[in-house]
Amino acid sequence: MREVFRRQFLRSKPTKSYSVANVDLLLGKIFSAGLIFLYLEIVVNGVSQIEYLNVPVFILTISTLGILVGEYFISSWFTSGAQFRLKLIAIFIIVLVLTWPIQLVDATNLPSGFQPWIWWTIGIGGVALGGAFPNKFGFMALILLPLLWFSVRLGEAGGAASVDVAAEDSLYTFLLSATITAMVTTLRWEAGKVDAANQQAIEAAVEKARLEAIDLERSRFDALVHDSVLTTLLVAANADSKEQVLNAQKSAKATLEKFVHFENATPNSELLTSASFFSALKSTCRENFPEFVTSISRISDLPIPSNVAQALTEATLQAADNSLKHAKGASERLIRIRGQKGGIKIVISDNGPGFRPSKVAKDRVGLRDSIIKRVEFVGGHVFVNSSPGKGTNLVLVWETGA
Repeated sequence: MREVFRRQFLRSKPTKSYSVANVDLLLGKIFSAGLIFLYLEIVVNGVSQIEYLNVPVFILTISTLGILVGEYFISSWFTSGAQFRLKLIAIFIIVLVLTWPIQLVDATNLPSGFQPWIWWTIGIGGVALGGAFPNKFGFMALILLPLLWFSVRLGEAGGAASVDVAAEDSLYTFLLSATITAMVTTLRWEAGKVDAANQQAIEAAVEKARLEAIDLERSRFDALVHDSVLTTLLVAANADSKEQVLNAQKSAKATLEKFVHFENATPNSELLTSASFFSALKSTCRENFPEFVTSISRISDLPIPSNVAQALTEATLQAADNSLKHAKGASERLIRIRGQKGGIKIVISDNGPGFRPSKVAKDRVGLRDSIIKRVEFVGGHVFVNSSPGKGTNLVLVWETGA
């Protein structure tokens, strides 16, 4: 059963942690806001060199860059897809450096000490590369971009700078980009460690709930053996008349039926009764989230597959964790576990600030992957009832045969 739980967890585990996603969102907002001001500086420097530039190409280039910066700002603050647009900005700046000569009317007629306006984009491009490609490719591109600028700066189109000046410019842009990228990487790493620890705590809680449910099943099974089997043996041992023999037969038949009914809920199977699951889940929620008032109603002996118990437990704990993170001002938090005809219903609610589910960014994994997809994977459904100022109700529903 433990391996079944483990397979289920690995299959449904989110690909991006909650804290890392939040760090990315926050840094994206900060960078996008700063990028607006940096873009204005780039425009000013570009316009100041207009007499040396191919005007139609310059207008097309600066306009395209402006559109990309504007889209990145909007997606960072109001919509989604910021990471994709950051990649476009990084790639566009690389292309801009490679095609710089076509920006000029005459590369041989530039003033002494000429500094191409695209130099002010190199630092942006490096930061964008480090943020958009947080892997080996991003690191290599972060080094490649200053090297490209070094070669451009030495040529006529780059002002025919000396090796020392070109190296100084390139080194400056690299150090700026590398420092910011290193800071971002460190923040993401630390955020990932926080979520890893949090996920380990949830895994431990789920494992404890599983073991507790198994212990409850053993107790129920032992009680069945003690009560039913012992009673049947006593009736059979004392059967002296035909009527008593018939009663013993009926008792034995009833006991066998109980065993058949209970068979799938024994510790060696991959099923738990809802009674054991509910009790274990309630204990786990109270221990890990004492801020919530947890209650149970309508307990039954409905058999629950272990992977369903796993998914519902993890989704419930993740929902409670999300509530604590996003609804910090809530004064009431509830977890209601309820048995239904042929199914289970779990409601996690708070009276916090609430939110609009339709406004949740697609790259926010806490709700979509950790809860909704996890429950849907085992045939269940998740209903989100929330709006600003009216708190949040998250309903997990699973039914047999779903």
